[in-house]
Amino acid sequence: MLKILARFGLFLICCSIVVARKPKTNDDVLAMVKAGLPDSTVVLAVYKEPVEFDTTQMALIALKLDRD
Repeated sequence: MLKILARFGLFLICCSIVVARKPKTNDDVLAMVKAGLPDSTVVLAVYKEPVEFDTTQMALIALKLDRD
């Protein structure tokens, strides 16, 4: 029984690490900017976390239009 609980605990820890490391997306950055977070905070979040940005021309234009 103790082994089962230990494995379950390890499983939960691994799951929480995976969930906490969800890559930042264009929408995440836009939400932070719209919330009024300082640019330095947004940049720090981008550098500290994995990212999956859409950097196509249309996506970047959409970001610019949504920010204004």
